[in-house]
Amino acid sequence: MSIRIATIIGARPQYIKHSLLSNEIRKRKNIKDFVILTGQHFDYNMSKIFEKELNYSKPYINLNINKNTSINNISKTILRLENILISLKLDFVIVYGDTDTTLSGALVAKKLNIPLIHIESGLRSFDQSMPEEQNRVIVDHISDYLITPTKIASKNLEKEGIKKNKIYNYGDIMYETWLYFKKQIKNHDKILKKYNITKNDYYLVTLHRQSNTQNINILKKIFKQFEKNKSIFVFPIHPRTKKLILISKLKIPSNILPLNPLSYKEMICLQLNSILILTDSGGLQKEAYFAKKNCYILRNNTEWKELTENKYSVIV
Repeated sequence: MSIRIATIIGARPQYIKHSLLSNEIRKRKNIKDFVILTGQHFDYNMSKIFEKELNYSKPYINLNINKNTSINNISKTILRLENILISLKLDFVIVYGDTDTTLSGALVAKKLNIPLIHIESGLRSFDQSMPEEQNRVIVDHISDYLITPTKIASKNLEKEGIKKNKIYNYGDIMYETWLYFKKQIKNHDKILKKYNITKNDYYLVTLHRQSNTQNINILKKIFKQFEKNKSIFVFPIHPRTKKLILISKLKIPSNILPLNPLSYKEMICLQLNSILILTDSGGLQKEAYFAKKNCYILRNNTEWKELTENKYSVIV
């Protein structure tokens, strides 16, 4: 019996999450996986470089939908996906996480009555103003198979009335992926030398959430605090954050080292060799824990309650 799946991805974390599952799917000759890229992350270092490094299934199609508002991108993606998913005669659709790509793919699959699998389901920050929270709640409540990374995530779904027979606590695919690519890093010193940094001599920072990048005054306050510290802050800059810095002509303090977005292996290397990590990213909070580094969460909340409850991370 042949099984036909469409996996819909578009953002950097989804490329990472799908890499290992894609490899497993390819081992099974009875499963055909059509990888559909939406183009949500259009920067070379946010997407194209990942195709080479992560070696997932060759994309079936790239919709190249980007550079517009969230609502514009979602509506365009939905319109493009409809005919594609109909033509593929699918048994399942897979979506990951909580992005606009996740929501678009899930809505089309549901409207076409294609069974929907949501990987990394059940996370909650309980902040409905977050676009990610809006997306993940909607997708969870229309999914047929909800794959949760933690017990707390499963309990969140049960509290919201989702039937237990739809919930599958299979563990965290990000952890498996992180471990797999960590083993492939052969020369840490070479990567550190490339960026002119020294082991245990810098903090690693990422900032991209709407709450930190829609108001230049917030970014100014964060930079001011970094400047007071005098330590080195290694800062791979997300395109959204870079755009805000350029438009506002914000001066980056001299102790902040701005970098283009890194490859996944480079990012793991910088995590492992840092003093600690500061981020507003959901994924990097977890990766800090995987790397046994403490983490300051640059937000008012987190969907990874386990990290703060066990004192690995602190919300600042």
